[in-house]
Amino acid sequence: MQTAALAGEYLTYCKYLGLAEKTIKQYRWALNRLIKHCSELPNDGFDLLPVIGDDSLGATSRRDLLKCLKSFFGWAQRRHKWPNPCVGLTLPRQRNQTRRVLTKNEIDRLFSVATSIRDRTLLLLLLLDCGLRVAEVANLRRGDLRDGWLTVTGKTGERLLLVSGELANLFHPRRRDRLWIGRQGALTREGIMLIHCRLFALAGITGPKTGPHTLRHTFGTFYIRAGGGIRQLQQIMGHSQIETTMIYVHLAGNDVLDRSQGETHISIG
Repeated sequence: MQTAALAGEYLTYCKYLGLAEKTIKQYRWALNRLIKHCSELPNDGFDLLPVIGDDSLGATSRRDLLKCLKSFFGWAQRRHKWPNPCVGLTLPRQRNQTRRVLTKNEIDRLFSVATSIRDRTLLLLLLLDCGLRVAEVANLRRGDLRDGWLTVTGKTGERLLLVSGELANLFHPRRRDRLWIGRQGALTREGIMLIHCRLFALAGITGPKTGPHTLRHTFGTFYIRAGGGIRQLQQIMGHSQIETTMIYVHLAGNDVLDRSQGETHISIG
């Protein structure tokens, strides 16, 4: 089977699912590298080693490449019954798995400088209470909330999150469909990030590993500390791999048993 043909079919499928353009671009990059080394679709993990071990790639790029290929070959196995060459292959180990997590004092300082309802909800409640990605927040519409459940579209498709009454108030019908409005109209992902940077600066929170994802990391860590289950957290945060979610167990600093039932949402402030 020609690799290029199946790669094109997979990218069409990703567009059909409504995946973010950034995600599709990542898949396209990975598949182009696969096509470069393998004109015929490989069915053995050994054939993938030259692709993943390319000297031009750094450790992080190799990890990202393998994650994309695992997704692609998993689909090829389901769709075309093709043997999955990624079975048994492990992700290259990351040298640095540290994440920045806010302290209670830092959270209080953020609340104190976020004086508008928009800013408090945008950066603190949604990111801290639901663990959304910035792009997911930017794409929200009022119609995404029904009966207390929020439909979020992210890297792994759609997922449903139960939100608090405080958050639900933001979605009451108004003239505009877009939730996030700035001086020049609807806010983009970049505009939301600028607001985040301004609030962090006003709160005096600086240093490396400080960014919009800091709020998401804080949510994940607090969720585990509050007794939330790993599988539930994986679903809430939209992780495709449980290994990604396990990082928050280490950040929480506790041995946490996976729970099959129950969810915990965190409301801070």
